[in-house]
This record gives sequence, structure tokens and C-alpha cells, in this order.
Amino acid sequence: MTFPTRQNYIFAVKTFAASMLALYLAFAFDLPRPSWSMLTVFIVSQPFAGMVASKAVYRVAGTITGAVVSGFILIGFADAPELQALALAAWVGLCIYVACLERSPRAYAFLLAGYTAVFIGFPTVTAPEAIFDAAIARSEEIILAILCATLIHNVVLPQRAGPVLMNKIEMWFADAARWIESMVGRPTNDARGVYDHRRLVGESGDIERLRIHALYDTPELRSSAPAIGRLQTHMQSILSLLLALDDRLTTLRRERPDLVGRLREVHADFMNWLRATAHGETCPAESTALLASLDDLRPSPQSLRANDKVLLFAALVERLHDLVLVWNEAIVDRADVKAGRPLPKGIQSRAFHADYVLAALSGLSATIVISICCAFWIGTAWPEGYLAAMMAAVGCSLGATFDDAAKFLLGFLYGALIGIVIAGIYLFAILPAVSGFDALVIVLAPTYLVLCTMLGMPAYMPIALPILLMLTATIGLENRMTYDFSSFLNLSLAEVFGISVAAATLGVMRASRTPRTIRRIIEAIHRDLGRLARGDRTLTVEGFESLMLDRVEALIQRRGNGGGMIDMQIDGALASVRVGLNITLLRSQVQGLPRAYTRALAHVFAAISAHFAPGNRNRVASYAAMGAALDQTIDEMMQTEGDAATPILIGLSGLRLIMLGHPEFFRAPPSPDITLAGLWSGLYPRRATLQATS
Repeated sequence: MTFPTRQNYIFAVKTFAASMLALYLAFAFDLPRPSWSMLTVFIVSQPFAGMVASKAVYRVAGTITGAVVSGFILIGFADAPELQALALAAWVGLCIYVACLERSPRAYAFLLAGYTAVFIGFPTVTAPEAIFDAAIARSEEIILAILCATLIHNVVLPQRAGPVLMNKIEMWFADAARWIESMVGRPTNDARGVYDHRRLVGESGDIERLRIHALYDTPELRSSAPAIGRLQTHMQSILSLLLALDDRLTTLRRERPDLVGRLREVHADFMNWLRATAHGETCPAESTALLASLDDLRPSPQSLRANDKVLLFAALVERLHDLVLVWNEAIVDRADVKAGRPLPKGIQSRAFHADYVLAALSGLSATIVISICCAFWIGTAWPEGYLAAMMAAVGCSLGATFDDAAKFLLGFLYGALIGIVIAGIYLFAILPAVSGFDALVIVLAPTYLVLCTMLGMPAYMPIALPILLMLTATIGLENRMTYDFSSFLNLSLAEVFGISVAAATLGVMRASRTPRTIRRIIEAIHRDLGRLARGDRTLTVEGFESLMLDRVEALIQRRGNGGGMIDMQIDGALASVRVGLNITLLRSQVQGLPRAYTRALAHVFAAISAHFAPGNRNRVASYAAMGAALDQTIDEMMQTEGDAATPILIGLSGLRLIMLGHPEFFRAPPSPDITLAGLWSGLYPRRATLQATS
């Protein structure tokens, strides 16, 4: 059980205070629906001040956009209520589609533009002449609430995201250092010493989410925003290098522990360097000593060509060398961020995975759900039917990014029912005896403070939010309150009906979406590997790493309901990071090589590109062909002399190790009587010993 912290209580008091301030001002300005201001506060309030501020601007923009669009729709189809309803439903679907693709606070502008248009449009479908007054009133109520929430959360004991971001960065480096120490110092593949690399991926996602909001609430970080971007780029590279090191060390510990034993020669220098840099210093003396020790470990070109595992050890030493350099650069970035030092030039922004299918399906589902509610409302001439369509729009908007939107809406419905029951108690047992705003605050405080405390706790937020929204909407506080049970019952039925229709429809349209979402993520990974092999210049190394780590995090988030193969898919996605970096490294070395080398590498790139091509329907054969191309090129390079072939050999062996180590991920599932690793090595029997790596 999770218990509230001091910050949760502070958040609850501030949120309740902001809602009461918005309600009081709405009463004072005699706005038609003061409860809408109160309700909006609960939607915009977030634990960190930066989260409220970052969303506030976009929510205001979304509110104004939604008001304008609703006016155009109702005036344009003034004589056709059915077309008005359909156009509003389509607008909500379009807004949800764009919001699902937007991975920044701008997404809130699109969501709010969608259901603000519904909030304004549906109640005035039967009276379009009132659209301007309704649009102005709704905009005033919502903007008033946004301003109140932003003011309270940023002025009264603000909890800033900046210090939390810096603490997360320190934790990331501490965890990365523990992983390095575990890898380098562990003599065997003892499972008790294996670090959970998925944790670093998750922490990277937390850092990105906090960064967006920290730039709003921590002024000293704004000047160092490019430094944070560069730091994140180096953190991605560190994570990729750690994954590559772990893979090679695991294989060598199993098959050539004598080679791993050579790392004892640099272990003392490695630990001295790691502990020295843990304090945020680059420590040039320790770094120089470690790099010199690693140079001494490099095998000679002759020994590389004599044994596959020596080649693998050479790759290990190269990656350790790269790790020291990138780690030192990241330490400098971390110091720049702490000191607020700006960079002379900007850094490429992070790239994120976009699931166009999920976005389109979410938008289309919302349009259909809202249209169903509108058809029932218009067909039955139900006076409160517009509220069902409004709640359906809200439910579809809030659940748009969930794989199982129906499950989310069923939980929302459960919270809504609790909120309606509490609202009934207030309406018919408490509020009739209340007179004056002070007394109103006193009777609302116990319930709302408890719910606001839950709202600030991630474990309870999914149930607290629908209770708060439905409780506030159903009470419908106004300057002139009426207590009509039949009206209360009709409104409650409309709210429940709208959410229920949304849950039922989405349960049919978006059933079993998690496995399909995972499949699309894996297809996107394969597609980008093919792009790298083709030399697509629009996909940079930094962009590829960002995309891949974002996809890995998306897979990790689905670990609980992604089926029995999810761990294999996560590990395969992490392996794909190394595949992509190896391909990029090999392509960067093509220029200036002898023609025989470039021809051999072109053969490998063509095989990889063909295997990962979207139209490939025979992954079994192309997987084997890709392995054959790698083996053939490695054989050719083994026969050549000179240092130019050494980095190519290291890159090709790394590709082969990873591809063969994750056969289930890198090709389509085989038929039961085919073993792809066996099929691959069957083409080149003398490399059959490498099957053990799978």
C-alpha cells in the first residue's frame, strides 16, 4: 500500500485552493457555469509547477482553437444538427490523431481543442444563435481556471522539476557506474551479478519527461537546455556501449575465459578512473592511464585473423576505449548543466517513435463513438443526450494513447459512478443547508482534499481523476442552485451512458491492441535497420539511438501485458541498437577503402537491406542469406593483410554475433522443423561453433 507524502499533502491543499479561487472568481464574474472552472483546475493540476506551466499555454491555445472551430461548425451547418454533430465528432477524432503523434506538452493543445469544441458545440446544437455567447463563456471559465492553477502551483511552495531532474541524472550515472563495475569486475556469467539494463532505459525516459517541464519551472536550467540535450545524447551512447560490452563479455566468459582474464591488467586503472569521475570530474590523469592500459591490450592484426574469439576480444577493447571517451564527455556535459553554462550551438532534438496506426485508430474510434451517442441523442430527442456525447469525447480523448482503451474507460466508469453517488449526497443532503461561500468551502474541503491527495499519487490518480471530474460536473455549482432529483438522474444517466458506449465500442474496435502495437514497434525497428543499411542520410546516429531507446521503453511499459515473448522482444530491441551502430560504423569506413573491400561491404549491406525490407515475405531465407553474406565477407577479410581491414573485421564480427544471438527477433518465426541458426551455419559449416551464442 502506498501512503501519502508531505509533497502529496501540499499538492492537495494547493489544488483545492486553486479550485476554490477559480470557483470564487467565476461566481464573482457571474459566469454561467462556475463549476467548469473548478473542474478544469483538476484537469490541469500536476505535481510539478513546470508541468502546470508547460501545459497552461497550450491549454489556453487549445481552448481558443476549440471555441473558434465550434463556432465555424455550428454556423456552417446551422440548419442541419446531424451534420453539426458529425463535424464535431470528426474534429475530435482529428485532434486525437494529432495529439497521439505529438510527444510534448503541445499534445494538450490538440486534445483540449477537440473536447472544448464539443463542450461548446453540443449544448448549443439546437440553438446555434447562442454559439458566440457560449464560446466566450466556456473560454472564460477554462482560461480562468488555467490561470488560477498556474498561479497557485508556481507561487505557493512550488515543487520544481529541475532539482528532481538533476537528481535523476545523478542516479542514472550512479546506476551506469554500478553496471560498469559489475561487468568489468565480474569473473563469470553469474546471474547474481548481472545488472538489469532495462532500468537505465526507463530512467532515460524519466529524464526526458522531466526535462520538458524543468525548463519551465527552473530558470537556471533554461540557458543550459542545449547542454542537457547533448548530455542526453551522450547518455544514449553510453547505454549503447554498455549493451555492446555486456554482450561481448557474456560470450567471452562462456567460451574464452582466458581472454577475459586479461582485463585484470586494467581492472585497477578502470576502477580508479570510474571512482574518480563519479564526483563529476573528468580526471585527465586517470583517463590517460586507463586509455594507455587499454591500448596495451589490443591484439595484433595477426592474432585477430587467427581466432574468432580474439577478434571478439579486440572489439571489446575498442568499445571500452570508446566508453572512456564518451563517459568523460558526458561528465563535462553534466558539469555544464549544473553550472548553467550555455553551449555555442544547438543540439539535435530527440527523436520519438510515432505509431500512426494507433493514432489513426484512436481518432477514428472516437469519431464513431461520438457519432453513435449523437445518433441516439438526436433520434430519441433526449434533452440531456448531448452530455452523453460530451462524456464519450472526454473518455476517448483521455484513453487515446492506451493500448487497451476499453479497460481504461471501465476504470473511468467505476470512478465516475463513485463520483455520482458522492454528488447525490452533496446535492440532496448537504448543499441545501449551506449558505455562503465560506460554508461551501468548509463542506467541500474534506472530500476534495482526500481526492486531491490521491490525484497527486500515481498509484491512485486513475481512480481519483474520474471521481473528481464526475463529482464536480454532476454537482454543477452555480450562483443560483436548483435541487431537482429527476434532472440529477437524467444527467447522471447521460454521463454513464456516454462512457459505457465509449468503453463498449472501443472494446470491439481496439481489442487486443497490445500485441499488435508491439508488432508495429518491431516492424519499425526492422525498417530503420534497413534504412541504415541502405545509407539513408535522413537517419542520423543520434536520431536512431533516440528512436530505438524510445521504442525499448515502449516495450518495457508493455511488459506486464505483452505476452510470454515480451522479454525476448525487449532484449532483441536492445540488440538492434548495437546492430544499427555497427552498420553505421561500417558505412563510415567505406570511403577510401580498396575496391575489393567496398564491394564486399556492399554485398553485406545489400543482404541486410533486403532482409529488413518492408515487402520481404521470406524472412527465413533472407536471414540465412544475410548470414552467408556476413560469413563470406569475414572470410575474405581474414585473408587480407594490413590495418585497414581490422576495424571492418571487428564491425562485421559484432554484427554476426548479435544477429545470430537473437534469431527469434531478427527474422519471422520459423516453422517447427527449421532452426534458423542451424540453417545459417549450415551454409558455412566451419562456423557452426558460433551457434552456441544463440
